[in-house]
Amino acid sequence: KWLLFADAQFRRVDYRFVGPDKNGFDLNQNVNYIFFNPKLGASYQHSNKSLFYFSAARSNKEPIRDDFVTSSPDSRPKPEQLTDGEAGWRYKTKRLMAGVNGYFMFYKNQLILTGQINDVGGYSRTNVPESYRTGIETEFSFTINSWLQWSANATMSQNKVTKFTEYVDDWISWL
Repeated sequence: KWLLFADAQFRRVDYRFVGPDKNGFDLNQNVNYIFFNPKLGASYQHSNKSLFYFSAARSNKEPIRDDFVTSSPDSRPKPEQLTDGEAGWRYKTKRLMAGVNGYFMFYKNQLILTGQINDVGGYSRTNVPESYRTGIETEFSFTINSWLQWSANATMSQNKVTKFTEYVDDWISWL
């Protein structure tokens, strides 16, 4: 009745590129990341129609190429780190399927656009120290006959950046 699983991913990302320094001069640059992304979970088959499950995972993601070429070593963003947890229930018969899934996703150094122009003149994504997404997803499906099925789903979520400074260009006074 129980199914346990574990997954581990090791990632190495090496960037070698020519990009501007803070004075705008091209500079050969190397950036290397090594990430460990584990995931653990379990499911419990309550009956042949009902399944409960949960999982916890950690993942890391490097900045994208544009984050490197529009920044200098001094303004370069850090990698993102996500801690994810999910738990849910699924019910399925020949004609009916229903499910609910609850999740939380806590980010450390999530990369977002703020509107700020960095030290080499480009719009850059910036790390925010903490942010999160949490919510509930539901799904439902009913097979009416062999050629007609009614399905619905809904999600309620709350997505927050705990501290954020937005920058807006002033096109009127050019400041």
